[in-house]
Amino acid sequence: MAMAEALSVRSRPSWNPLRVTGTVMRPNTLLIAKLMFVMLVVEAFPFKALHEPFLPFIPWLEVFRGMPGYALATQLLFFAAGIAILFNRLVRLGSAVAGSLVLLSCLQSIPAFWNHTTICGCVLLLCGLQGRDEEPWFVRWQLVVVYLGAWLNKQLDPDWLDGTFFENWMTERQVHRLYLWIAAMLPHGWLALAFSWTTIASEFLVMIGFATRRWWTPALWLGLFFHVGTFVWLRGNTFGYFVQALAIAYLAFLNWPRSTIEVSWPSGGRWPVWLRTAFARLDADRQVRWVEAPRDATTLEMRNDGRIIRGWAAVCDLLLYTPAFYWCFFGVFTLCTHALPHYPRFFASTALIAGAFAFFAVPYFQRAAQWRGARRLTAT
Repeated sequence: MAMAEALSVRSRPSWNPLRVTGTVMRPNTLLIAKLMFVMLVVEAFPFKALHEPFLPFIPWLEVFRGMPGYALATQLLFFAAGIAILFNRLVRLGSAVAGSLVLLSCLQSIPAFWNHTTICGCVLLLCGLQGRDEEPWFVRWQLVVVYLGAWLNKQLDPDWLDGTFFENWMTERQVHRLYLWIAAMLPHGWLALAFSWTTIASEFLVMIGFATRRWWTPALWLGLFFHVGTFVWLRGNTFGYFVQALAIAYLAFLNWPRSTIEVSWPSGGRWPVWLRTAFARLDADRQVRWVEAPRDATTLEMRNDGRIIRGWAAVCDLLLYTPAFYWCFFGVFTLCTHALPHYPRFFASTALIAGAFAFFAVPYFQRAAQWRGARRLTAT
């Protein structure tokens, strides 16, 4: 019954941009495409990169140089494809077209080539090429290749292996005062070597984790900690929009429910009704069915695809399956990074990220506390 209900919802595309069900794409694949398009628009990509060819990688692209209306045509086509994605129309075609135009912008100008733009183009194109209602395996394997390339790039560079690159980066390019202060207390080169090998090891472990399904969750946490740590250490440097693009692509590892989510929410106590009301209003896809909890119930319970999750972990899962949460987080982070001066921007965005980490880490701390309690009982 639940599966039939889910399939009936999936068969009716909606014009609501907050909805991600009802199309030929898996919900998280469509959400990735929507967020990626909006992020590129916010970063003014169409106006900065979709222009006439200049020193292209492929010589024959020079034929479009000086062609009247070429830049405007590519920009309009990009916006048309993105609007189709946002309003759930021809989503695979729109994603493939938008991704192809992003990659075209990379190929048609050597000076304008950036890794973060290339990643965005590949993600959009692969979302469009993924089969009907298939999980986003193309994007998942793209991330494996990204981390494999990053690891090999450093592993084959002697300056990374002996810390020379990192030492020069921190002392000459960044003039990082905290780094200089710590390095002064250690033997010369030790701190640079530690940072270099921590980076190399992190990228290798994330690559291995993403390539093995059972290690997806640890790899996601490690990847997030690594990039957030880099963001904080470099005082808010996102390497263009590289960090945002990777965070969006990470949604490919989210196992989106294929059936209706059933939640029993006890009234009163530690689970107030207003929180349930907020979830219900944010559920644009109507994928959650609220049922009355037994009178003696003390915690909420979520049932979906044969799983039963209770308490704070259920709240976290509900948020993960609520597209409006990602839009809200993306909107607030964008305001922090674009509307505030440097230091307020850095502290506000760091506080936002730290709050999200703390929220989703609560279930793990609860499990650790339960495990310790069980060990004490066993010992006595």
